[in-house]
Amino acid sequence: MHSNEFVLVGVIAVTTATICVWKLLSAIAPSGTGYVAKTLCSAVFVSGRDPVSVQEEEFTGLNPLLNLVKFHLDKDCREVRASLFGLGAQRSVFRSGLGCTLVDFKSTLPTPPRALSAPRRPNDDGPLNLGVIQAPKEVDVARLK
Repeated sequence: MHSNEFVLVGVIAVTTATICVWKLLSAIAPSGTGYVAKTLCSAVFVSGRDPVSVQEEEFTGLNPLLNLVKFHLDKDCREVRASLFGLGAQRSVFRSGLGCTLVDFKSTLPTPPRALSAPRRPNDDGPLNLGVIQAPKEVDVARLK
C-alpha cells in the first residue's frame, strides 16, 4: 500500500468510529439527560436544595457520562434543561402541587385540574409541607405504632 492509501484507510476508520460513537451517545443520551433534568428539578424546586450539592451528592459515582451532562436551571420559569454534547436534550418543569415532570420542548403545560392539585404551600419556594395526613378509617393506627 502507498502512503496515500494508508491515509485514506485511516480517515475512513476514524470517520466510522466517530459516527458509531455519535450514534451510541444519541441513543443513550436521553436517559441520562432526563435523569439529570428531573432529579435537579425535583431537588431544587420541590425540596429546596442547592443545585451544586445535588450534582455532588446525586450524580457522582453513578456513570462518568453524567459528569458531561450540561444543564441550565431557570428559576423564573421553574425548569431545568439538560443535554450531552447537544444530544438527548431533556426539559423538566415544576408545577405547583404536582412537582416536576419531563416534558417535550414544544409542550405548553395546561393548568392542572383541581382533582390533581395537592395541598398548597404558603411559599412556593420552600419545601413541600403536607401537614398531618389522616389514615383511612379501616387502618388500625394503634397497631402501626
